[in-house]
Amino acid sequence: MIKVLITPQGREYQAVCRGAQGSGVKVIPIPMGNPQLKTQLAQMLTPKDLEQAILIGLCGSMSEGDLAGDWVVYQSCSSQNYFEEPHYINPELTSALLQKLNQKLDDQARRVNGVTLEWVVTSVEKKYQIKEDYAAGYVDMETYEVLSFAYPQSIGVVRVVSDNLQRDLPDLNFALDQGKLNPFKLAIAMISQPINSIFLIGNSLTALKRLEECTKVLVN
Repeated sequence: MIKVLITPQGREYQAVCRGAQGSGVKVIPIPMGNPQLKTQLAQMLTPKDLEQAILIGLCGSMSEGDLAGDWVVYQSCSSQNYFEEPHYINPELTSALLQKLNQKLDDQARRVNGVTLEWVVTSVEKKYQIKEDYAAGYVDMETYEVLSFAYPQSIGVVRVVSDNLQRDLPDLNFALDQGKLNPFKLAIAMISQPINSIFLIGNSLTALKRLEECTKVLVN
C-alpha cells in the first residue's frame, strides 16, 4: 500500500494532490533541481515515510515516438556525474507499479532508464546527445537525489512525459529560482519563443491531467 507520494513542488504537486484527494495518502512537495535536495529531504521525510513511498512527477522524453501524457516507470536512474553509479530500483516494485497502472489506464507503459540533471534540457539536439551519453531515455531533475537519500531503501518512480523530441523548449533554466519556476522570468522566457511556448503549454496541460489520473490509480 502506498502511504506517501513525493512530487516536485508547483503544478505537479497540485495535480498529485488532486489525484490523491480523499485517499489519506501524504503528499510531500520537493524543490526541482536543487543541489541541496538531500539536505532538504532529511527535514521533510522520516525513515518510515520511505517504507511505502513513491516518487511521481513529470519528465522529458529522449525516446522516439513518445507523446505528452505517456507514462513510464523507472527501473534505474543515473546521475549527471559520470563517476556516480546508477541507482537500480527493486524490480518487483517496478513490476507491481506497471501492473497496477496498466490494468487501469488505456495505454501501456514500460520500465525505462532515466537520468537526473540539475538543469532543464531545452533543445532536441541536446536530448539526443544526453541519451547517448547516459544510455537513458528519460530525464528529470529530482529522481537520482531522492533515490540516493532513500538508499538502501528502494522506492518506486512513476513519471509522465511533458516534453518530447518534437521541438525545442523555451529557456526554462532562466526561470528556475530556488527549486521552482519564477512566474515573471517564465513569462519573459515564453514571450521570447512564442510558438514553442504554445506547444509547451498544451503539452504541460496534457501531462498534468495524466499525472492526476496516474495518482488516482496508484492511491485507490
